[in-house]
Amino acid sequence: MIGYRGVEKRRSPRVEDGIKIRISNKNIRPPAPAIDISQHGALIRTSNSPNLGDTLDLSLYLPTETEPIGLKARVVRIVTVCSAWGFRSFDIGVEFVSIIETQRKKLAETVEYLLKKRNIIYQ
Repeated sequence: MIGYRGVEKRRSPRVEDGIKIRISNKNIRPPAPAIDISQHGALIRTSNSPNLGDTLDLSLYLPTETEPIGLKARVVRIVTVCSAWGFRSFDIGVEFVSIIETQRKKLAETVEYLLKKRNIIYQ
């Protein structure tokens, strides 16, 4: 996250990228850009807010894949973001649930690809 200075407590590396994510739930207007993504979750900016704990149906358009990856994610965090012009959006932290190993592997490969593309070394 931009500006974050604390100790990271993550299971996997995350990378900031505007990967397109389509949310199929009726209350969220698609598409939503991912602010950052890892193999376990994502931070997504939306114009509508789901409820904490909601399960969302997502389609992730990864730069390393030709077809979107469909999976479910649980909303674990919501932050309201207000612009200088008075527009309000929401940063939604989600954790991927019901994800199969091949999907997690594709996400890990995408994160690794994007980190290398930015010359970032993660150990």
